Amino acid sequence: MQRYIVMLSGALALAACTACQVVSLQTQYAQEPPVQIAGLDLAGGADVRLDLAFRVPVRATILVSTAADMEARPVAVVTGEFDTTLSWVDAGAAAAPGVRYYRVQVQTGASAWKSTDEWAMFVQPREAGQRYLVSVPVALGAENRLDRLLGRQLGLGLHAGASTNDADRLELATGEGAWRAVYWMEGPDGVARWWNVEANAAAEDAIAPGQGFWIQRGAAAAKQGVRGAFWGRTYARPYGAVTIRLDEKRGTPFGLPASRPLQHRRADVAQRVAPSPLDPLGFAVVGSGGKTSDHRRADENGDQIWVWENNEWKGYYWLMDHVGAKWDGRWWDNKAADFADFALEPGAGYYYRHRANQWGGADFEWTPP
Repeated sequence: MQRYIVMLSGALALAACTACQVVSLQTQYAQEPPVQIAGLDLAGGADVRLDLAFRVPVRATILVSTAADMEARPVAVVTGEFDTTLSWVDAGAAAAPGVRYYRVQVQTGASAWKSTDEWAMFVQPREAGQRYLVSVPVALGAENRLDRLLGRQLGLGLHAGASTNDADRLELATGEGAWRAVYWMEGPDGVARWWNVEANAAAEDAIAPGQGFWIQRGAAAAKQGVRGAFWGRTYARPYGAVTIRLDEKRGTPFGLPASRPLQHRRADVAQRVAPSPLDPLGFAVVGSGGKTSDHRRADENGDQIWVWENNEWKGYYWLMDHVGAKWDGRWWDNKAADFADFALEPGAGYYYRHRANQWGGADFEWTPP
């Protein structure tokens, strides 16, 4: 009787349920969702394919949100039967850089169930001759390796060379400031794969959540694409920890293993923007704040986050502490001579320069708040 009621619409369901207790769909489907997103992939060109696995006959509404509009909006309705999998195509969704988040919802009358699982498609530029500092913005689990799904995603928009001279490459940190390159190579079988030159074998590296790394494009524009993409489930709370090393000279390449940007805002009276609360990025309680970024006062230096954009270092922000209640735990922008106004974005990479000062300093684990 309970399953049959779910299949009825609005008023009819209520009329049929006079002898039973009406429960919300969210409660009813808490243990066994009626429909789930089973997969997300490129469907050819710039189209995105969403696979839906139905357990029971329901009408599933597909909800989409973007970085610019975080309010999820309905874009399509798909009706499934018992134990079926259906696909829906989001035409042109991967045509330009940006992100699209996907969820599903089932509604009967005034009661609604929304999936806790969220999937996303992140599209990034891959212009010729450019160098990109990136991280993986989705949770791929065991597929987070260069010889599995992640490797295929990273190869999008890149040129597979016949040799290391013309192949695009990744640069992965090995510790102590050293880097190792792996190349996107075309084998004798015509299949492109990531190649570890040192081992003379296919690369099998795993990329950890929150690990920053470089993508280096070649200069031959005619051989190369302009877009890359990551797709899969978004990171869910509690987010995983990222290790930040004590490194006086170089810093730790890192990314944001979270589903949404972390914002640090400066106050703007005209726009009615309040300043960020204490430690909005989660570094102040574990990192090293200071009174300055002046290298001549190294024992008072605060940690720095370096930002790479448009093939160059845009600049850095530094963490304040031991300055005063108004400043401690917040980040400062020397160029603006004001509190920093920036965001850590999923999929981007950054450098965290962590140093010891007179108040301490050691390797630490950072977990996004």
